[in-house]
Amino acid sequence: MGEWAARYDPIAHGFSDSQLPSLNDDRIGRCLDRLFRSDVTSLVLALATHVIREFQVDIDELHNDSTTITFHGAYGSCPLCETSVPGFGVIG
Repeated sequence: MGEWAARYDPIAHGFSDSQLPSLNDDRIGRCLDRLFRSDVTSLVLALATHVIREFQVDIDELHNDSTTITFHGAYGSCPLCETSVPGFGVIG
């Protein structure tokens, strides 16, 4: 996992350079186990609420499809928005 993540800007994954060595299969497995046991509905709702507030998204008309999350538009000072994601191109 660390080798894969090292090919990309660490900030795109929420890591600093010094944290990449601790990214490994065992840690990812434990995180996925915890995610599986968690309340994913509340997690997705909290994420959507944060994005709506952070980027002042107009929700006068909203279709809540929690199977995917797609962001469109220009986000001035968001470092993740200029990040290329394999299979998805540039976010933002």
